[in-house]
Amino acid sequence: MNLGILEIISTRKVISIEDFRKAIVELHFQDNNEEVNIKDYSWRYLYYLDTLGHCEIDYENRKIYACNPTIALLPGTGSVQGIMVGARSTGLIKQIQEVKANKHIDFSFQITQQQRDNIILPEAIVFQTFDEGSLNELADILGVEYIGKRPIAWIVANSSGGLSEYYSLNEANLGTRLNWNIRTFDIECLYFKKGSNGSPLPQLIEYTHPITQRRIYLLADDRKEIQVEKDWGRYYILNKSFKNILLFDEHRQFLAVPSYVPLPKLLARAATLCSGTAARTITVEQDTITQSGPIPFDLFPGVDITMANLIAKKVGQNLIMRNLSYD
Repeated sequence: MNLGILEIISTRKVISIEDFRKAIVELHFQDNNEEVNIKDYSWRYLYYLDTLGHCEIDYENRKIYACNPTIALLPGTGSVQGIMVGARSTGLIKQIQEVKANKHIDFSFQITQQQRDNIILPEAIVFQTFDEGSLNELADILGVEYIGKRPIAWIVANSSGGLSEYYSLNEANLGTRLNWNIRTFDIECLYFKKGSNGSPLPQLIEYTHPITQRRIYLLADDRKEIQVEKDWGRYYILNKSFKNILLFDEHRQFLAVPSYVPLPKLLARAATLCSGTAARTITVEQDTITQSGPIPFDLFPGVDITMANLIAKKVGQNLIMRNLSYD
């Protein structure tokens, strides 16, 4: 069982992003001759640890915190299912097996290996029972928290704000444009392009400090600029441009989000915790939302129509209903 990175974070409780990268190299690339961009690999790994509910990432202070070990209820009908999230020890699976063998608790569990983008992630540990009280009792024995009664995905989704709660240009003060290198978010290709693209206002502008390379993001109209979070800023621009990008397959319960425009943090976690497994990167064959041809999407399984609509509403989108066909 591969618990390497998560085990390190769990033991220390908190580590720096720099130490996290060193651990990545030590565990995965010390004897590997392949040329890998460790920085990009690390950012993607952190994205998965965050959305899976294992860690909280403080990007401003460059710290990674292990979430409390928790059994959380998954959505669905029929049997009751729970997912193990947060910190975990090397002995966790053995503990669960001992409980299963020696205690009179009616539950089963499944361990699923996960690998995304060549990243070997912590296994998904899913419990199943017909009595929710069994999961609560199991959590007590294991000495972990239990979040029940309501699926964790709904708790997380409802704790997230929406566009109208994050930004209001009408309330912003007049800003002064920085004399830094800039890129502008392009709604047609869904990524930032160098310089000003001459698109109608409002615009999302990325400034890069010439010395520190620190990046900040400003929403700008013809009167003012305000600093924003990149993820929310992109969806603000898409909303104001009446451009919808979220694909939904109601039959398969798949939500597909362009990889270039990831969901804001809490909503990405809510979508992930509908199944408890990490999103897959796919290419949608019949993609028509950009002018540059097919693009990669993050595919979230197990998302029902109600949750998909809630997420879409939070980011100012209307779902594009689609029978997804992908590589």
